[in-house]
Order: sequence, then structure tokens, then C-alpha cells
Amino acid sequence: MGHWLKRALPTVILLIFALSGAGAGCTNGHSSGYDILVITTSSLPDAAIGVAYEEVLTASRKNGPYDFSWSLDSGSGTLPDGLALSTGGLITGVPAKSGTYVFVVKVTDNAWDPPYVATRALHITVTGESAILIGTSPDPLPSAQVGFAYSATMTASGGVPTYTWTLDSGSPSLPSGLSLSSGGHFTGTPTQSGSYSFVIKVTDSTTPVGITTTKPITINVSTPGQVIITTASITKGQAGIAYSFLLSATGGTTPYTWSLASGALPSGLSLNFSTGEISGTTNESGIWNFTLMVTDSTPDSPGEYTKDFSLQIDPAFLLDITTTSPLVTGQADIAYVQILNATGGTEPYAFILDAGSLPTGLTLSSGGILSGIPEEPGNFSFVIKVTDSTTPTAKESVKGFVLNIDPPGSLTIEQESIPDAVQNNPYETVLSAIGGSTTYTWSITSGALPPGINLAADGVISGTAATYGDWSFVVQVTDGSLTNSRFLSLSVRPLLTITTTALNDALLGMAYSYTLSATGGLPSYTWSLDNGSSALPPGLSLSTGGHITGSASTQGSYSFALKVTDNNTPSLSTTKAFILNVRQIVITTKSLTGANWGQAGYSAVVKIEHVLTSPPVPVFQWTLKPGSGNLPPNLSLAPTGDPVTGYTSISGNVTSGSGTVTYTFTLVITETNSGEVDEQELSITVTSP
Repeated sequence: MGHWLKRALPTVILLIFALSGAGAGCTNGHSSGYDILVITTSSLPDAAIGVAYEEVLTASRKNGPYDFSWSLDSGSGTLPDGLALSTGGLITGVPAKSGTYVFVVKVTDNAWDPPYVATRALHITVTGESAILIGTSPDPLPSAQVGFAYSATMTASGGVPTYTWTLDSGSPSLPSGLSLSSGGHFTGTPTQSGSYSFVIKVTDSTTPVGITTTKPITINVSTPGQVIITTASITKGQAGIAYSFLLSATGGTTPYTWSLASGALPSGLSLNFSTGEISGTTNESGIWNFTLMVTDSTPDSPGEYTKDFSLQIDPAFLLDITTTSPLVTGQADIAYVQILNATGGTEPYAFILDAGSLPTGLTLSSGGILSGIPEEPGNFSFVIKVTDSTTPTAKESVKGFVLNIDPPGSLTIEQESIPDAVQNNPYETVLSAIGGSTTYTWSITSGALPPGINLAADGVISGTAATYGDWSFVVQVTDGSLTNSRFLSLSVRPLLTITTTALNDALLGMAYSYTLSATGGLPSYTWSLDNGSSALPPGLSLSTGGHITGSASTQGSYSFALKVTDNNTPSLSTTKAFILNVRQIVITTKSLTGANWGQAGYSAVVKIEHVLTSPPVPVFQWTLKPGSGNLPPNLSLAPTGDPVTGYTSISGNVTSGSGTVTYTFTLVITETNSGEVDEQELSITVTSP
């Protein structure tokens, strides 16, 4: 209600609307003359990231009593991240993200039955740097070993440098022997093995109040040769939806064997004892606590490691009508069609009118199609019930709707919502209106479209969004004499991207496990080989959850293309080519501890896994790849690896110096009997103590 009041009606009604202020809502059937509820707040001040914000919304009505309650209107845009609206009309908080946020506030006067209601579109512009993003270097953090020096660094971007790092209040402690400096550096020598999870907090230099962000971190500490579970936590699932999660471990002797030491998984889920994948579909919901055990294959004395976990399964989608209210506005004497949608339960669905009355001339089919030619203008409220086909007892759900029918000859925007866009993909949708003359001019009166998307005067919204997120705005249409506006929002979904850059080499005949990763789109993701792609190495397989597991049976280099599909409608998909090498020797060390200038007795171990026939006894030879770089001064590489493990070491007394210098080089291992070769680029960073 309110659109048609702006147009050719008696002067007294136009005067009432003028007194009520732009954006005031209807009075829900009260016949109180000039006593209209009005939101008197016409604008809100700008905000800044990291600076406390507080603003009070105000409303008025001529006669008492009053009992105002504030909320965001149904279908409204959102407040800036970090801000909240209380029922008392107070907007408070500390903004965390810049941008212009358009939203619709609603005030309800509950002192009357039915209550008075008014709405108004407002916006807040938040300025300043973006929120802080936390990372690590290296990423992910490397595992540590008891008795070996450890070094890694937390990283941050956004906010205002410099950053101060601490353990978050109430967080578990770091591994014994390690410490975190205020500059974000982990240093020390671990003294006890285990998987340590804790929460790191970073504070930037924003004034007067620094922005803080936290991030959970896990560092796995093992003793040389000890098997350890490196999984920090298990992701949650949902009842009725296929679930897949791959556990991980390191150390000891592969292959590993997984088992439940205590507790139980939800019914329908199972643990693969050889791959460590928890998968299946459960119809139960709740939280399950259990203990997992991993056992390695060390001859005569296999190692074991146990760890406690919990798995949360959310309830299945209940039967629900997903069409939002208010419905698309119609106009008297013009054909109207609106399709109602539902989710959950068991299809097909049946829709009926449960309470209230439809506009005269409209009917609702059992398939959820509301159609006809409305005969008169007005504001209509009614309740729709949907029933599914679940047996033996069908499920039901009800939802209230509001439908505005404008008078004949008025100007009405047909869209209540517009389709989502996809980052970096071309986008186009056309706005439409009914009534007035046939020539419309469109514009945006507040808020903004995503960068790269524009609205043309003919109502075409098009372009390519460069960033993802949610943008809210008010669109206006005019035919030169009549004008109407509507609050809309456009969501830009992140581009679906496979973030796995390369696959680890597989060791011939040994258990292999690798989990693919993707971002963007709408999780969950489904993985497959792309159509026409070459196959994985013999003995390996790809699960729909993105886990490559098995035991490669043939040595060689295998090229193939993988495809990931998201859970959206319509779905997004993308492909990426990979190479997986199946080798007999694999250098497993990917990073080395740093050193200090003048440090005496520096030592770092470079490890391998290998499958070689015996006899003859393997003969390992380690070298620096010519032209690949140099070791730090006075450090040397042991050219002959250990005859059993093949491990080598880099050791010596580091010369004196200053500053920070990173030495990058490539190590090559050769097994002289078989001619098998592998290489790995590594680096050592030398800093002042």
C-alpha cells in the first residue's frame, strides 16, 4: 500500500501522504483519520570501519498509547557487517566492511489491534580499509617435530598496519616449547608430540579502537617416525544429503589403517579403514562424539595414535514455502501470474488457500500458480498452505502473504527480486513495469549496483561484476508523469574456482590420499573426471567428495582434467588439468627451518619415501641441482643418504651476517641401482638472532 496514494487521488489523501513523510507505510485498516504512523528518521550518518557506531531511529503518531517495536522489513537488505538493530530502534556496533548498505526498517505500534506499521528505506555508507584477513607463511603451517627447531609466521592484510598478535582469551595453549611473538612469529623447539589447536588474535592499528580478528590454528607435533592424526576437526553435514570427509595423518610407515576406538558414527555413515574417508548419507541429526585411531605399518611394532572428534549433522530441510512476501505487485484489469515454490519434504506439492481472501479475479491452482485478472485495487493479506506427498503422513507448512494490487492506469514495477550474478561472468536482466504510458525511464535513486554492473535508462541491468557480495539499491521508473520505486538487491556469487594448484606425487604401490579444494559458487561441491579426459593412474580413484585415494600400480606421469560442480540452480562448473606422477622415490620434505647468522650447529633433515627392490641394497646419492641456487654459507649437504631411510641432512655453522636473506635451491636424489630420480625446491631463510 502507498504506491497508488502518490498518484491522482483526492487532495486530502495526498496531503495525508505528504504529512506522513516519504516511505511511510500503510495503517493496516485503521480508520483514524490523520493519525498515521510515520518514521521520522530520514537519513543516517556515515560510519567507519573499526569505529563504534550508534544511532537511534525515531517514529511518531498523533494519538497514544504507543508501543513501538523496530526490525528490518521482510526482504530488506542487510545492515553493515558488525552493526545490529535493537527492537528499541538503536543501531549499534563496530562496522567491519566498507560499502554502501541499503535496507528497509520497519516500526510496529503494538498498542493497537491490528497494529500500526510503517517502513522506510535508509542507507549507511561505511568508509575505511577492508577487514583483516589472516594467513600463514608457509601456508599451510608445516608440521613440527620434537627436538627440532620450528619457525613459521602469521600474516595479515587489510585494516591498518602494524599488527599485534596474541593468543585469544580462553584459547588452549601452544605446543610445549613454542612461543608466539607480538610480531606473529612462532619460534622454539617442541618438547611433546600431539595435535595442538588454538585460536590466534590479531589487532591492527586503527584508532581509537583497533580492529581485531581471530583464526583457529592447528600445529601437529610428532616424534621422528611417529604416526599422528593431523585432522584438526571434522566438517558438519546435513541429514538426507550425501556426506564425505577425508581424515589425514603423517609420520610412521604407510599405508595406514583407520578405525573407531570408541563411540559411533551416525547411522548411514561409515569409515573406510584403508583411506580414512567418512562417507554415506544419514537421516539422523545431532552431535556424535567418538575417538578415531590410526595405525601405521611399521613391521613388528606398528605405531598407533588416537584423537577425539565430534561430528555435527544438521536437520534435513523441512517442508517450507520459499516464495517471499510481499508478492509481485499487480494492477487492476491487467493479467497477473505468480508461481509459488516450496522445498523439503517429498514432491509433488499441493497448494491451497488456508486463510484470508485472494483479490477478486485471482485463483490459486494446486500446483501453486496464482493467476487471473484482478478486478479492484487494494492491499490483500492471506495464508497459503502447502502439503507434500510424504507417506503415510503428509507434511504441511503455511506462510502468510501480502499482495498489493494498484489501481488501473497506475505505474507498477513488476520485479520483486532479480536473478543472482556470477563473478567475472556476463550478466543481463531486464526490469519491467505495467501501467502508465509505454515509454519508461529507469534510474537508481539510492544504493548502488556491483562494480561493473550498470542500469540503462531502458531498464536493462547488464555488465560483468568484478567482485562478489551483496548490493542493495532502490530502482525508480517514470513515464514522465507517473513514478514508482522499489527496493531490490543483487547478489554476486563468487566465481567457482579449483584452488588446488598441483597434486602430490604418488609412491608406487603405496597408499595415496589427496583432497582437492575449490572456492566460490555454492557448496557442497561434486567432483568428477571431465568428459573425454584421460583416466587417473591405475589403482587410484576419485570420489564425488574430491578425494583421490588408492594405491598406484603403474609408474609414470599421468595427465587428466578434473571437473567440479557446485550446488546452485542452475549449477556452476569448472575444469582444471593436472599431472600426477607415480614414482618409486618421493622427497616428502617441503620446507626447512630457518637459521640465524652466526648460529652454531644448524641441522635440518630432508626426508623421502621409497619403494625399491632389494637386493641389491639401495644406494642413494644427494646433490644440488646445477644452477638452482646455493646453500647458506658454511652449510653443506650430506651426499649419501641413510642406507635404510634415504634421509639426508643439511648442517654446519652459519657464518656471521646481518639482515634477512633467503637461499633457494633444488635438491636431487638418485637411486643408482634403479636410476630413479626425484627433486624438490627448498629454501632456508637466515635472519639476525
